[in-house]
Amino acid sequence: MPCPPLGAALLTGDAKELAAACRRLLPAATATARFGADLTAVVTGAPTARLVTLLDPVADRETSGTASAWRFSPGSIRR
Repeated sequence: MPCPPLGAALLTGDAKELAAACRRLLPAATATARFGADLTAVVTGAPTARLVTLLDPVADRETSGTASAWRFSPGSIRR
Protein backbone atom coordinates (compact mmCIF):
# COMPACT_ATOMS: atom_id res chain seq x y z
CA MET A 1 0.00 0.00 0.00
CA PRO A 2 1.50 3.39 -0.98
CA CYS A 3 2.27 5.90 1.72
CA PRO A 4 0.03 9.02 1.79
CA PRO A 5 1.76 12.33 0.99
CA LEU A 6 1.97 13.38 4.62
CA GLY A 7 3.51 10.07 5.65
CA ALA A 8 5.94 10.15 2.72
CA ALA A 9 7.06 13.65 3.69
CA LEU A 10 7.60 12.51 7.27
CA LEU A 11 9.61 9.50 6.14
CA THR A 12 11.87 11.51 3.84
CA GLY A 13 12.34 14.33 6.33
CA ASP A 14 11.71 16.95 3.63
CA ALA A 15 10.46 19.98 5.60
CA LYS A 16 9.13 21.82 2.52
CA GLU A 17 7.16 18.81 1.33
CA LEU A 18 5.86 18.22 4.85
CA ALA A 19 4.64 21.84 5.06
CA ALA A 20 2.98 21.54 1.65
CA ALA A 21 1.23 18.30 2.66
CA CYS A 22 -0.05 19.93 5.86
CA ARG A 23 -1.34 22.97 3.96
CA ARG A 24 -3.29 20.66 1.65
CA LEU A 25 -4.94 19.00 4.67
CA LEU A 26 -5.80 22.13 6.67
CA PRO A 27 -8.34 24.74 5.60
CA ALA A 28 -7.09 28.25 4.95
CA ALA A 29 -7.61 30.81 7.70
CA THR A 30 -10.48 33.27 7.27
CA ALA A 31 -9.63 36.96 6.98
CA THR A 32 -13.19 38.33 7.13
CA ALA A 33 -15.76 38.71 9.87
CA ARG A 34 -19.51 39.22 9.70
CA PHE A 35 -20.80 41.94 11.97
CA GLY A 36 -24.30 41.62 13.39
CA ALA A 37 -26.78 44.12 14.73
CA ASP A 38 -26.52 42.35 18.11
CA LEU A 39 -22.97 43.76 18.52
CA THR A 40 -21.23 40.54 17.53
CA ALA A 41 -18.57 39.67 15.00
CA VAL A 42 -18.58 36.08 13.70
CA VAL A 43 -15.76 34.38 11.81
CA THR A 44 -16.51 31.06 10.16
CA GLY A 45 -13.47 28.82 10.24
CA ALA A 46 -10.16 29.68 11.83
CA PRO A 47 -9.50 33.45 11.91
CA THR A 48 -6.21 34.82 10.64
CA ALA A 49 -3.78 36.20 13.20
CA ARG A 50 -4.32 39.68 11.79
CA LEU A 51 -8.09 39.44 12.33
CA VAL A 52 -7.63 38.16 15.90
CA THR A 53 -5.23 41.05 16.57
CA LEU A 54 -7.89 43.47 15.32
CA LEU A 55 -10.86 42.03 17.24
CA ASP A 56 -9.38 40.85 20.57
CA PRO A 57 -8.55 44.33 21.95
CA VAL A 58 -12.03 45.79 21.27
CA ALA A 59 -14.39 42.87 21.87
CA ASP A 60 -14.78 39.90 24.21
CA ARG A 61 -14.31 36.53 22.53
CA GLU A 62 -17.29 34.33 23.36
CA THR A 63 -16.53 31.22 21.33
CA SER A 64 -13.71 29.72 19.31
CA GLY A 65 -13.38 26.58 17.28
CA THR A 66 -15.18 25.89 14.01
CA ALA A 67 -16.58 29.42 14.24
CA SER A 68 -15.43 32.23 16.51
CA ALA A 69 -17.60 35.00 17.92
CA TRP A 70 -16.72 38.29 19.58
CA ARG A 71 -19.18 40.57 21.41
CA PHE A 72 -18.69 44.31 21.53
CA SER A 73 -19.68 46.23 24.66
CA PRO A 74 -19.00 49.71 25.98
CA GLY A 75 -16.41 48.24 28.36
CA SER A 76 -14.63 46.21 25.70
CA ILE A 77 -14.36 49.20 23.40
CA ARG A 78 -13.08 51.51 26.18
CA ARG A 79 -10.24 49.19 27.11
